[in-house]
Amino acid sequence: ALVETVSGERFSEYLRKNIFAPLGMNNSGFNPKDFAESRFAVQYRYDGEKTNRTTLDNVHRLGPEYDSGGAGLISCIEDYSKFAMAMANGGAGENGAKILGRRTIELMKKNHLTEKQLPTMNWPELMGCGYGLGVRTLIDPVEGETNAPVGEFGWSGAAGAYLLIDT
Repeated sequence: ALVETVSGERFSEYLRKNIFAPLGMNNSGFNPKDFAESRFAVQYRYDGEKTNRTTLDNVHRLGPEYDSGGAGLISCIEDYSKFAMAMANGGAGENGAKILGRRTIELMKKNHLTEKQLPTMNWPELMGCGYGLGVRTLIDPVEGETNAPVGEFGWSGAAGAYLLIDT
């Protein structure tokens, strides 16, 4: 809502004009029928013995009317990699397009949770992490059982996606 209010544009259009197009992300958006419907991977659910599987409807397709900063964006590995590289490169894509400033990314990946709030980061993939501006950020590699550096950041997505960015 904030992006739409400040920019005067629908969120999906703002992302297209200011992130996707500059970085050359042609297969990303909220309406996969526009670019990727035929290429979606099939999702399965297995029984407890992992011997029988059931094909699932893709529940992650939320529709073209659902523009959200927290869910519903669909992409492919090629586009997602372009975005991740821009974030790792201080906001500039490999093609030179600047989408964010380095100081903004530094602020994003800084933990903003208090000591009282940190225990809420208790999912297994979030151990050792705090929360920055829209991203989880590593603050304790020992607790997180990783050799990643303090300050690596990213987020989890639907259907098993996991992004880790190390600047």
